[in-house]
Amino acid sequence: MSIFEALYFGKMIPFERGSVRSPEYLKNEHKINAEREYFSGKLSPDDCERFRDMEDLYVQAAKDDEINSFTYGFTMGAMIMHEIMECKDYLMSAE
Repeated sequence: MSIFEALYFGKMIPFERGSVRSPEYLKNEHKINAEREYFSGKLSPDDCERFRDMEDLYVQAAKDDEINSFTYGFTMGAMIMHEIMECKDYLMSAE
């Protein structure tokens, strides 16, 4: 199956791909959860809600950054391939 077919038929969905979580990532995630629990226990219910809202904003900002990075990487890859194809045409015509 070509990459175009895979994209067309929904076989390649970058957002849904499973992320590989390193031991270091899991360790940091555990620390973050422990800190979240600590602060949630110290805050008033209203402040706790604001804290959760702030966390949601961080998650949204991270998603936006991932989309931006994916778009940049994809565009850069397309530009590289375009330049390669231009060189190929030049080399093929030189024969």
